[in-house]
Amino acid sequence: MVKLDKPTKDHYTMLSLLVVERLQLANGSAWNDVAVKPILQDSPAVCREYGSD
Repeated sequence: MVKLDKPTKDHYTMLSLLVVERLQLANGSAWNDVAVKPILQDSPAVCREYGSD
């Protein structure tokens, strides 16, 4: 799960990594891309299913 800094217009506060296409990490004044696929591969199978809590 990705916890959002601010809720979306539909009041979501977290998103599943399954729906996240791109992540970035702040590094000083720059933003660096973070690969999502390796994070998903290291997650338990239940975490890679839609509708899991």
